[in-house]
Amino acid sequence: MPGGGVFQDPEVATEQAWVPDVFRPRSGYAPAYAPIVLPGVGQLAIFPRGDRFVLVGALALPEDTTFHTKHVHPDREHASPPWRGRASEAGLFLIPVDGQGTTLAVGVVGREEGGFTLEAPAGRWVASLEVMAPERRRAGRTRTGVVVAAAQPGQATLSDLLLVDGALPDGASLEDAAARALPRSWLTQGERLAIVWELFGLGDDPEPLSYRLTVEKVGAGLLRRAGRWLRILGSPRVWRVEWEEVGPERLSLALRSVEVDLPELAQCLYEVRLEVRSPRAAPLVGTRAVEVRR
Repeated sequence: MPGGGVFQDPEVATEQAWVPDVFRPRSGYAPAYAPIVLPGVGQLAIFPRGDRFVLVGALALPEDTTFHTKHVHPDREHASPPWRGRASEAGLFLIPVDGQGTTLAVGVVGREEGGFTLEAPAGRWVASLEVMAPERRRAGRTRTGVVVAAAQPGQATLSDLLLVDGALPDGASLEDAAARALPRSWLTQGERLAIVWELFGLGDDPEPLSYRLTVEKVGAGLLRRAGRWLRILGSPRVWRVEWEEVGPERLSLALRSVEVDLPELAQCLYEVRLEVRSPRAAPLVGTRAVEVRR
């Protein structure tokens, strides 16, 4: 079981809060279909649309990182009935926190990864990405709270930033973006950064939109921060790209993507920040933490 705070306010519980304490669990058991249940490998992104929203989720079966991989464990390598021969399953779920709504779900059978979309009314939810592979006797889950407030009429909104495998072609849909979403929240060194976002509620009068995308290291150490304050060290490097475009000619949503090459990114945690400006509205800002691994 996860910590008690998850049950008090599940809609604001972070992804990490849903992971049980592996050192001192309050309770535990080994389900027959998957004795190994791991924190999932995936990403979730919210795309607001007025009084509703679309949740995009992408996941893959996590690698077995338990100590069981270091020795022979026959009981964990052969599924028993009725799970023997059962196909893998993956899916995305939205559970209403107040218990008054209906749990929403979409899934696929026979695959251990995938990208999904679910549309729901604005409100308080728990989102869960889940995958199980009975033949491998392994499962994974990524769960987090979701709070989406309904936008005011005429209010422009910017979605979360979704990591994808490359820039999308013109005319692509959100379902296309979900199909190409990375089933993880990190990049490997040398991998290009590609993100997708959506603007909703733009005015029906075409006007120029200015974009600024920045990538900057986060979590600098105490000594490095002190060095910058004393001007012994220079300011941290920030990668930045800017461009402009004309907004849509009618009141609608606009799905956009960009792909950039950042070969100099070291193994570290970075903040990807997108700022959108228009002449008649306050700036819209979206951020996402992205880890770069070897």
